[in-house]
Amino acid sequence: MPAGEPTTEPLALTISDALNRALANNLGVLLSEQGIDRAKGARLKAMADLLPNINGHVTEARQVVNLAAFGFPLPSGIPAIVGPFNTFDARVSLSQNILDFRALNDSRAETHNLAAAQHDYRSARDLVILVASVSYAQALASSARVDAAQAQVETAQALLMQATDMKQGGIVAGIDVLRADVQLSTERQRLTAARNELEKAKLQLARLIGLPIGQAFTLATELSQVNIPEMTLEQALDRAYKTRPDYMAALERVKAAESAVQAAAGESLPAVRVNANYGALGLSVGDAHSTYTVAGTLEVPIFQGGRSRSRQLEADTELRRRRTDADDLKGSIYYEVRIAMLICRPATNNSKSPPGGGCSPLTS
Repeated sequence: MPAGEPTTEPLALTISDALNRALANNLGVLLSEQGIDRAKGARLKAMADLLPNINGHVTEARQVVNLAAFGFPLPSGIPAIVGPFNTFDARVSLSQNILDFRALNDSRAETHNLAAAQHDYRSARDLVILVASVSYAQALASSARVDAAQAQVETAQALLMQATDMKQGGIVAGIDVLRADVQLSTERQRLTAARNELEKAKLQLARLIGLPIGQAFTLATELSQVNIPEMTLEQALDRAYKTRPDYMAALERVKAAESAVQAAAGESLPAVRVNANYGALGLSVGDAHSTYTVAGTLEVPIFQGGRSRSRQLEADTELRRRRTDADDLKGSIYYEVRIAMLICRPATNNSKSPPGGGCSPLTS
């Protein structure tokens, strides 16, 4: 997402500036952050079924009642119509789930989903840092290729001038001048192509980190030194399984699916609830008297039209899918770490790398 207004002076952009801008403006990070808010809302909604619900109301009514409609046997001569009369009722009511396995496990599932969303946010940040760093390095490499192409053009120009002078002195033939001129044209074309690639790389970087539209910028000439710690393959895998946010999010979703299975099973179990109210009831405010009601309810599901069974099937399927996703991601992490170790230190017969491979300190 482009942020800010472009400046007339080119912006000196270091890799740290690029990473900070990417984390602040990249849409992937912003959407992941909003995903945390959605997960928080879903968790609060699930927890609402476990917390007491308190409501208050004030009612004042004037009514006429037909007692015969309510089945009151009235003696002959007594009118069945009563009223008009006033009724005033100010009351506070409370409803609380004492034991509800479905609501309890739904709350646990949303807690795990919230943790998964937080890990997704970390994973999105890591991905943005990776992509922004690679894009910056590509732009820097394109800039170096432009410098190399410019040097080749200058060399070709010097060779053309030398060939021209030598031809005028009768030392070389005209074909050598033509050859040098063709080489100069070729190097100029390569320079133009390299400049176009540099502009494309810079545009891609600007789009990625959210620079203002049309903002000119320059790149730092060097990258900072990065030391890669030595570790074996087993150590790298253990660290990846414990710290990779995408894998941790997958494990949290497995736990959420397990809680959802338990919540689906809880729909078939009894639930205990308490309902109470307290208030003032009377013909008017002045003669209202305190009244209250406290009731405990035990609900036993008997037949729900297959709703509980359908939810259990959906929850079981979701659990199997989440476990499959986690296992697949674990396998992907294994191969990614193996490939990274090979890139970091290629395996050779003469290498003295530790068992399982290892990385030596490098600079970038």
